[in-house]
Amino acid sequence: MKKGFYFIGTNQHDKDGVSFFGPELQEGSHEEYGTLFIHRKKDYQGNPQKWKVTHVSTGAAITERLDLASARLQAKKLNGFKLWEIKTYEEIKETIAESQHNPESPYYEELKEIQKIRYLRA
Repeated sequence: MKKGFYFIGTNQHDKDGVSFFGPELQEGSHEEYGTLFIHRKKDYQGNPQKWKVTHVSTGAAITERLDLASARLQAKKLNGFKLWEIKTYEEIKETIAESQHNPESPYYEELKEIQKIRYLRA
């Protein structure tokens, strides 16, 4: 486990009030799992359920409100999926939207498996 700074993705607004998904620097504890990492903010307020599993390339959270053991379990089981090879938040979002209900999509079965893993707890 490392302590220090890392980037996550958050919904933000520009000077004109237009919403966008962009990087935000946070300080806390983090641990890498290939294309994913787990983390929690420095001021997690003593709540052990503050861990998140996040995609490294985009900073987008996959699951949150986890205890450490569950976050580690999910990160290990989620790590090998091809979906995480996509590099941008917009592309992942579009791929999920297009693939969820399309059995012909190359990501259809993978998304079903990812959904199951997101509910696993240690």
